[in-house]
Amino acid sequence: MSFCEMLEILKERNTGRIVLCNNGNFYTAIGNDAIALNKLLGLKLSCMKTGLCKVGFPINALEKYTGLLIETGYSFIIYDFNSEKEEIKLGINQKLLQRQQSVCQ
Repeated sequence: MSFCEMLEILKERNTGRIVLCNNGNFYTAIGNDAIALNKLLGLKLSCMKTGLCKVGFPINALEKYTGLLIETGYSFIIYDFNSEKEEIKLGINQKLLQRQQSVCQ
């Protein structure tokens, strides 16, 4: 599962929140979250193509940017890519197993 795919799943689970995800030495947001963070916090927006944008900041700036988000009143959640990737994979495997069991009954 790619980083962007995982962020999309996390975004679906957290409607109404900005989703930040740690990937290596940076926290990253994509899509509408990236655009919002660009406007709110002035983070540099990088767009690979229309509708596929990202922003990021180094892990040592987490306290600064989460503090600013709290001040603006925005709701956000922070994930770790490697931990969430395993959890999501496990969840997908469990759903597949449940489907297989229901088909066999």
